[in-house]
Amino acid sequence: MATILVVDDDPGVLSTVTFMLQVNDHAVTAVSSVSECLSKLDTEKFELIITDILMPTTDGTELIQILRKREDAPPIIAMSGGGNIVSANDALSLAKVLAKGVLEKPFLEDELNAVINDVLGQAQTT
Repeated sequence: MATILVVDDDPGVLSTVTFMLQVNDHAVTAVSSVSECLSKLDTEKFELIITDILMPTTDGTELIQILRKREDAPPIIAMSGGGNIVSANDALSLAKVLAKGVLEKPFLEDELNAVINDVLGQAQTT
């Protein structure tokens, strides 16, 4: 299975996604901010990043743009449930242009696994 870095500012979402990944034998590191994510990437290698789009301070779209400039960046799956100002659909529309895969919250474990398999399959063929 894959080594995955999950980024989400909501502790409940972070623990739920981490659990879904771990029961499918993925090695998971969970962080709650873009700065933590970038720090982890400086010291560890991951096969995949799953990031929330709408987060305070630095959001997921900014993270994706930062990572796209790095040669060693793993593929990215963006997830969003929307927010007070932006709908999930609007947030994910932008993410579809930037990320390899997208998930609208809430999502089921099967949906998560399907997107992971699709994205990791794309990464192996490129």
